[in-house]
Amino acid sequence: MSELKKKKRKMNGNSILYLFIGCSFVVLFTILLLVQLFRPSHTFEAESRVDMVQMTDITGAENAYDTVGWIQVQGTDIDLPVIKNADEDVEDYPVELDGYTWLTNYKPSFHNNLKIEGHNIFNLSSKPELESEDFDRFEQLMDFVYYDFAQKNQYFQLTLDGKDYVYKIFAVAFIPKIDLYFYPLGDDYSTEEMQKYLDSVLKHNLYKYDVDVNSSDSIASLSTCTRFFGLEDQYQFSVYGRLLRDGEKAQSYRVSKSANYDEIETKLKGDDESAEA
Repeated sequence: MSELKKKKRKMNGNSILYLFIGCSFVVLFTILLLVQLFRPSHTFEAESRVDMVQMTDITGAENAYDTVGWIQVQGTDIDLPVIKNADEDVEDYPVELDGYTWLTNYKPSFHNNLKIEGHNIFNLSSKPELESEDFDRFEQLMDFVYYDFAQKNQYFQLTLDGKDYVYKIFAVAFIPKIDLYFYPLGDDYSTEEMQKYLDSVLKHNLYKYDVDVNSSDSIASLSTCTRFFGLEDQYQFSVYGRLLRDGEKAQSYRVSKSANYDEIETKLKGDDESAEA
């Protein structure tokens, strides 16, 4: 074989090797880029409110209320004390007081199904506002009726018993008030009670959350009144979260619309005059 042919063969072999190395680097870079793009990111880091619970006192016209906890909801200005009436015989919470929510569990301590409620005074239309200087209660809970908002905001933090608990949202729903009568009234739910509760909630879910939730999890709900479907007020609007499991981080996850959202989307596209009324 001539010396020239040997050199050409060597050059061709080197070219193939360099091409292979170059392609390998491109593939590796592409994989690393895709991993970075689709890797879940930390999306929620609320500040502790343990000290705020101890410092805050709510006093009404006739009653003093114990501040037993604190609630923060991602993407909103909801950063409010959770109260428990000091007088167990009084169950109504005054609407004239600004800036508070309340715990409906019998005992103001951690349970596997915590229920927080708050007033909605200024955000009752079929086109809820995202924010307003008048919102000082649970009005901004209605922001979750918007799909884009629900995609971006997936966590809330409840402070109770001197500890901050982070919950991963797995459902947003308009619950018919008649369904509420079938929920058990106790604090801790049995496994069977929790499964029935979850089945009822998920049946009304507006979204499909990529969140595993089962009867052994601890749940918290945030609820308020609504006139979204009209003045009859036959619904309660609720956001449900599942407590982060041991070792689980507050990272983003997939959210899509469920079949229940069709009616909501149609309602949101209604005429502005009806919404204003």
